[in-house]
Amino acid sequence: MTKLDDHGTSVLLFIDMVNGSFSRFAKEFGNFLLTAVPQCIFGSTEFVYQDYLHAYFSSAASAMEGSNWNTMMEVTAGDGRSDIFTHDEEKGAILELKRYTHKKKEGYHEKEKSLLSKGTKEALDQCDTRIYRAKMPKGVTTICEYGISFLGPYCGVAYAGKGRRKVGHTMRIFR
Repeated sequence: MTKLDDHGTSVLLFIDMVNGSFSRFAKEFGNFLLTAVPQCIFGSTEFVYQDYLHAYFSSAASAMEGSNWNTMMEVTAGDGRSDIFTHDEEKGAILELKRYTHKKKEGYHEKEKSLLSKGTKEALDQCDTRIYRAKMPKGVTTICEYGISFLGPYCGVAYAGKGRRKVGHTMRIFR
């Protein structure tokens, strides 16, 4: 198994994401966005954010010893397409992204906070209503779903932990 001290920020952020360490993941993801993401990405289309995060988390997963993570983008799952989908044999994470435009001169106030909150809720609801977790392989029993919204360099993160119990040879989804 991977020793946490042997890895950098990207691997630790990935581990927090797939383990459902929501508070730490949300805080560190916000820091990552403000300090490590190239400024030219802010204000781009949702696909640019999606592509950057897919590459980032794919690299983080492959940097872990004995890693068997499969990280994909735009996966047909349930009743739609999930933005980022990652899993190993037992754990998985689904990230649904929403992007909003922001004029720098407007600043960041209650209106922008409200928009980010709305976006994270919509993204998380979309994971649930479109049943993206149904695409997870049968052995995956812990699923972390994230709704992430972007407004320029700001982000909002929402989380729902899902799981499946083994019942004989089948799995049942529970909340």
